[in-house]
Amino acid sequence: MFLDPYNYELDLEVQKEEAFEDGMEKGKNIGFTDGANKKAEEDAVNFLKEGIAEEVVSRCVGLPIDKIQDLAEELKK
Repeated sequence: MFLDPYNYELDLEVQKEEAFEDGMEKGKNIGFTDGANKKAEEDAVNFLKEGIAEEVVSRCVGLPIDKIQDLAEELKK
């Protein structure tokens, strides 16, 4: 069986490409999560403006009650 000799440059290039792809995937996931959280906050604000109870808003948009209370306080300012 014939094996190619180890190529350090090629190995380094492959590792860089894999690291880049991993970083891109993590970045996409973070961006998606940030976007979903922003949308949930926007929805919560809209519900609060309509007079929906904070506890109900929390359950409906999936944000913790303390975050909903913070948003409600911001609306009062």
